[in-house]
Amino acid sequence: MSSGTVTEENYVAWETAYRMRPRVKDLPPSIRAGMLLKKATITGRWQERWFVLPEESEFLYYFEDGRPETPLKGLICLGKGTTIAFDGPEGKYDFMFTIGMDLPRRPTSSEPTSTFTIRSNHKEDYKAWVHAISDTPVEYTDPYGRILACDPACLFSDGDD
Repeated sequence: MSSGTVTEENYVAWETAYRMRPRVKDLPPSIRAGMLLKKATITGRWQERWFVLPEESEFLYYFEDGRPETPLKGLICLGKGTTIAFDGPEGKYDFMFTIGMDLPRRPTSSEPTSTFTIRSNHKEDYKAWVHAISDTPVEYTDPYGRILACDPACLFSDGDD
């Protein structure tokens, strides 16, 4: 899914952040934080996870829940080598996006790349997440893998942004 390659600097930053295993309360102020549904890799079931996108960060953190003491569950790099595909109403779920990155799911994984499927149950929440992550240096595509020539907000054709 990803079209570029992750830089050595991004890899080291990602691995360091992952190994620190921060808790929710350890993160800097965020652009956006909230509950989203993440598709489990093995079972394919949708699980609620607390996602946090800190200010000026190229990482999207996720946790079991939003309690301050909850430890890190996973970390998604939003830097070079990452692609985000926003699914529209023609997909199975209206408010879903898929993040592919040129990094393994965790530092100990043997898989060189990973994919995360995330969705919201609410249009306004989905739109807020799209706007929050649109400033990160990733490549945005439509559900068919075509690169978007506009900000991801252009996906909302209803004009109520």
